[in-house]
Amino acid sequence: MNLATTKQEAERLAAIWNEHLGVARDLPKLTNEVATAVDVICASLASGGQLLVAGNGGSAADAQHIAAELTGRFQRERQPLRAMALHGNTSALTAIGNVTGMNTYLRENYRPMRGPAMFC
Repeated sequence: MNLATTKQEAERLAAIWNEHLGVARDLPKLTNEVATAVDVICASLASGGQLLVAGNGGSAADAQHIAAELTGRFQRERQPLRAMALHGNTSALTAIGNVTGMNTYLRENYRPMRGPAMFC
């Protein structure tokens, strides 16, 4: 078994890294939009709402991490914030999602939790 990286594979890795660097360079362009989203989320949480997050694949792990940071003590001692990763209940996710479809799962499984101050 040959484990050596070919020139083509090395070039592909470099292209992937360069793409990521380009995305990182463009992030400051999103400052206003991110600030607006933070304000909406904070207003919702302050009025008793909760943040529902979801993702697919690696983004699902990111969503769980965000929810954990908010319900935990991210960077300073504070009260926990209401946040939940929608895909965290894998039994319901697979049972309901496989029978009725993922859109139905996301829409119906969390209907009882929705309220006027919830941000999704």
